[in-house]
Amino acid sequence: MNKLVVSIAIGLMLGGCATKLVNPTPESYNGPRAKIYDSMMNVDSSKGDFCVLETLNGDRIANSIGETLDRGRGRGLTLAPWITDRRIPSLPVKAGLRCETVHAAPILALVGKVRSVSGVVDFSPKDEGRYVVKGELKESGSSVWIEDKDSGEAVTAKVTSAK
Repeated sequence: MNKLVVSIAIGLMLGGCATKLVNPTPESYNGPRAKIYDSMMNVDSSKGDFCVLETLNGDRIANSIGETLDRGRGRGLTLAPWITDRRIPSLPVKAGLRCETVHAAPILALVGKVRSVSGVVDFSPKDEGRYVVKGELKESGSSVWIEDKDSGEAVTAKVTSAK
């Protein structure tokens, strides 16, 4: 019983430690911009593999994983994906990328497979460029990168993880 109470207390304390998300484009910025889309694959009714832009120059920004989990509260075991995009300044940045299996409910992650890969890449978006975060989550190894949305060509290095 004491372990249960301690576990619940720790969970409540950590839940209150939400990280503040920043706007990827400062309000004072009036220069050229590019658009970056998150993506998702391998979706079924209870899970999907999301590839997202998670940080810019170390600052956390809103992404499809957070939006999907926030909007999915109270929906039970059904995942309702919410794919986001954002406009960012067309300036060189350190882009934090993540590709991860997301389940509709935490209990499903305990019994299902969860694969993930994350890392930081150098990214120099072009004025009015359109980009998408792409990735692969495989048993043999996983990767995540940014590619040009129109040509499908990779524009950053791939972040990879071994098995």
